[in-house]
Amino acid sequence: PYTFTTKMRPDDTIITNWNKDIDHYHRLFYIVGHVNGTGLHICINKKRYRIQKISKMQMLCIPQAFIPGSVIYTDAQGKVGIAVRNGLFVIDSFQSGSASFPATDVLKLHMRL
Repeated sequence: PYTFTTKMRPDDTIITNWNKDIDHYHRLFYIVGHVNGTGLHICINKKRYRIQKISKMQMLCIPQAFIPGSVIYTDAQGKVGIAVRNGLFVIDSFQSGSASFPATDVLKLHMRL
């Protein structure tokens, strides 16, 4: 089985639409992984951050009050959970240049992306 796709542009690695299933973001993270590609990014205040490590937290139901793209979870280890259509896309850490840091250094609870 072969899969044919178009060439990816640098902007294709920036998450701008958070209204998809959690598996979409999880697969995308591994498709554009930093070892073979540029990595997956988010932009905050016009600064681009590469997502270094992720986790997946499946939820049976996301209440309607959670808007996709809003930060609804943080923990003591620095992880941040962003609401998506059917769960939380959990970002463990970011990288900018050669520096690696916890996601809570950039994203705060109730922030909208």
